[in-house]
Amino acid sequence: GTFIPAGEEVANAPPDGHTLYFISTSSLITQPLPPDYPLDIMKFTPVTEVATGPLILVARNGLGVKSLRELIELCNKEPGKIKFGLGGGSGSSLGVATELLKARTGIKITGVPYRGAGPALNDLLGGHIDAMFDAMPVMAVQAKEGKVTPLAVTGAKRSFALPDVPTIQESGLDYLINGWYGIL
Repeated sequence: GTFIPAGEEVANAPPDGHTLYFISTSSLITQPLPPDYPLDIMKFTPVTEVATGPLILVARNGLGVKSLRELIELCNKEPGKIKFGLGGGSGSSLGVATELLKARTGIKITGVPYRGAGPALNDLLGGHIDAMFDAMPVMAVQAKEGKVTPLAVTGAKRSFALPDVPTIQESGLDYLINGWYGIL
């Protein structure tokens, strides 16, 4: 990931409190994956949590689904056909959110990895993929402008940004994910 050089720079800086490392959930998820990962985030000193919040699951407008239940039904009717964008790849928080949805529902989908959520959103708007998870700040705007169909948020309660969009838990699934940002 692109955060490895930054992490190495912080790890090699004098421990005088003048060098800070801003990270997200994906940094924490990705670290344990490769055995030769060059950093140990657990050796950094935690300073503070900066923000936390839910992700949101959206579908492209032309897919014809208006709820999580309808999306699950479509995925079950056409196994493997529905394409989910994985912003940041399978090791990102968005990839993990997708895997948890698969685990909780048994749906069979095709995951399409992207380097980031921006390119995935472009392909969603262009009709090349069907659905994706993303962070609320970007996707709430897209949903409010009617560019995507919001289906569900991943937090324990509805988001103030889109109060009409239910949580995944409200659909009866044991599911909870929040994105996280912090400083080490």
